[in-house]
Amino acid sequence: MTDGYRIMLMLSFAYVLAFFPTGEACSQRLEYEIISGNSPIGVLTAVRSDSAGFTCYRLTTKVRYKFIFDYKIDFLLKADYKDKALSYAFTEDVVGNKTKHRSETHWTGRGYSFRQLGEEAQPLDLNRIGYSVAKLYFEAPPANALYVYSEKHGKNFPLKRLGPHKYQMSPKKGQTNVYDFDAHGRCKKVSVNRGVTSFVMRLKSSVSKK
Repeated sequence: MTDGYRIMLMLSFAYVLAFFPTGEACSQRLEYEIISGNSPIGVLTAVRSDSAGFTCYRLTTKVRYKFIFDYKIDFLLKADYKDKALSYAFTEDVVGNKTKHRSETHWTGRGYSFRQLGEEAQPLDLNRIGYSVAKLYFEAPPANALYVYSEKHGKNFPLKRLGPHKYQMSPKKGQTNVYDFDAHGRCKKVSVNRGVTSFVMRLKSSVSKK
């Protein structure tokens, strides 16, 4: 573990302990099966917890597949909201046993800063963020939303309404994520197109606790 990673984790845990309250909370857990072609290759688990004006989102993705070699991909996304605005986010990509990407978004009180491992934090020219990728699994975008914030990349991605309960996010030219929502705003399917590859994530289970 590098010193930079150790410091980042310590700051992350300190932030959560300081700003996310303990006690009674309402939580929701969604589990999606990831399918490529006709074969299941992984699982995405999304958890939302609400307590006293705070909302915490945690997404974990585990992908395992074989194409000549065995591939193992793990992704973590954590986003904390206070009073309906993003206050902190952390993401990490691990391929095999090697970390490929790690990032943090902080609300400083005057604006946002974004940092990737090995780089200095940079200010973001963004207003208060009220909708990000972590929210896409639990609630459909607001009617007037044109962008969604990517916690991993530290930027807004274009968002387009395709029809009733259906939206498209475009990370890059030629790449799309199409989100289908049920009548309650919960995401039931994500169709991912990356040009050379595509896959689908389908909702398998949903559990809510109060």
